[in-house]
Amino acid sequence: MALTTAELKKMEKIEQLIAEKKKEVKILKEKGAHDFAIYAMKYELWKLDKVTAEKELKAISERHKTV
Repeated sequence: MALTTAELKKMEKIEQLIAEKKKEVKILKEKGAHDFAIYAMKYELWKLDKVTAEKELKAISERHKTV
């Protein structure tokens, strides 16, 4: 059962959309990491121990529903 040309075109279009979305996700992750680094410096988060930092970040994410 071979695919028709129309089906192949649809598959190519879907693959292109997936590639675009992957690029968008990568850009968002980089922006998020950059923003986090700025806030970490601003609020001196490096001074916190690991457990406290995790608790605080989880609390923030729950408030903003990003978990």
